[in-house]
Amino acid sequence: MSTGFCKNHPDLSARRRCFTCAGFICTQCQLLRSRHYFCSERCHRRFLLRESLRSFFKPIAETLQPVWRWMLPWLVEKAGLRKPRSLGKALKFYDLIISVVAIVLLASPLIGIALLWRENRQLQNRLVHLEQLWKTAPTAKKSSNGLANNNHAFLKVTKPATAMVTSNQMTIEGEAPDGHIISLVQDDWVRAVTLPREGRFALPPIKLKPGQNQFVVQALGHDGKPLALQNITITSGPPTANYLANDLSRGSIERKQVALTFDGGSTDNAALPILDILKENNLQVTIFLTGGFIQKFPEITKRLVQEGHEVGNHTWNHPHLTTYAADKQNAALPNVTREFLHDQLLRTAKLFEEVTGSRMAPFWRAPYGEHNAEIRQWAAELGYRHVGWTKGHSWQESMDTMDWVADTTSKAYRPAEEILAHLLSMADEETSGLNGGIVLTHLGSHRQDGDHFYTVLPRLIGGLREKNYALVKISELAE
Repeated sequence: MSTGFCKNHPDLSARRRCFTCAGFICTQCQLLRSRHYFCSERCHRRFLLRESLRSFFKPIAETLQPVWRWMLPWLVEKAGLRKPRSLGKALKFYDLIISVVAIVLLASPLIGIALLWRENRQLQNRLVHLEQLWKTAPTAKKSSNGLANNNHAFLKVTKPATAMVTSNQMTIEGEAPDGHIISLVQDDWVRAVTLPREGRFALPPIKLKPGQNQFVVQALGHDGKPLALQNITITSGPPTANYLANDLSRGSIERKQVALTFDGGSTDNAALPILDILKENNLQVTIFLTGGFIQKFPEITKRLVQEGHEVGNHTWNHPHLTTYAADKQNAALPNVTREFLHDQLLRTAKLFEEVTGSRMAPFWRAPYGEHNAEIRQWAAELGYRHVGWTKGHSWQESMDTMDWVADTTSKAYRPAEEILAHLLSMADEETSGLNGGIVLTHLGSHRQDGDHFYTVLPRLIGGLREKNYALVKISELAE
């Protein structure tokens, strides 16, 4: 047996060769895969590609051989070719047909394989580039064990916050120390890589297959060794009724996200100023409309859709659904049945689609916040998830602006400036602040001019953004 020097360790002699590239490999470099030894995973993948092409092409050749034997005499006869030299022309003509058929049959899988190979090569090149950035990054203060020298030497995935998603792709975000390389692995295949910035990272959107998807998010050191990892199992598919029946009153407190939501019931005297402010600040929000609002203000409804806002269902005519107003209990009223609620939601959704040409978002908000598990289950049967707002034991803990209260002598009345100060002070709280919060406001109010909530809305948006809060729609908060 011939000997040589290892291709990866030139100072070591070796006898065994890589099955793909035939390079000498020492015992440290030998990878036993598919009953052969390889120098790297790359050579193993090349071997698998070659074998798959061979196994794919062989049955095609065996299938075409009897066809060729039957078809050649027929072509010769139809073409009137009798002489040997003419037979050669027929063979060439038939070879052309076979080539075209073979190209058509082989093109699709070959292109797919080539795209997969190209994607993997790009990820490998990006990983090498990120390793170089890691070594030269001035913010990466490396310690002797390879971990960043700060108080956040760990890996934490913050998005998705739930184990179920309804879309066919997902974005993974989280926290990790600067100076690490974050990689996403699925089925032993690197799907994406990135670098944290200021302790946070966001991986590119990942396509999901129906059912369960398992991922491993790894934090790698400069030597490529994993320093921390987190397993994620995500189920992709249509949401079940039990899932939709859960009340959503707050998102993940691990993420600095806030959802500003607006209810449109019967008045619109604040709608146009609010929409102008949202447009000026390049902000899209979630708005819940009643059927009566859509019927009365179709042009405003169209504008909501045109400007990218997410519109949910607020029932047809804003009825009381439970006995809460009478006895502080949430038992369904006698007239509130499955058929009643379905009619309220379906009529509103149908009118919205007729006016805008778009479908409503799969969220609804009960009038007056009156709902219970049974009522939410009825709405879930239509594909709606209930969205409330973040409440507390007192005004100091609640994210209900109470902007609809117009009576200045009422204990529930809060001036616009007080509402602004209240929300911004909550944002500064050290525990969770406004993280995952759902703020309740309205498109209409009977307040006097000058004390409408929208007068402080620009400062609220700017203040939250300065505090690094992301202002999101409910669909983003629920991910």
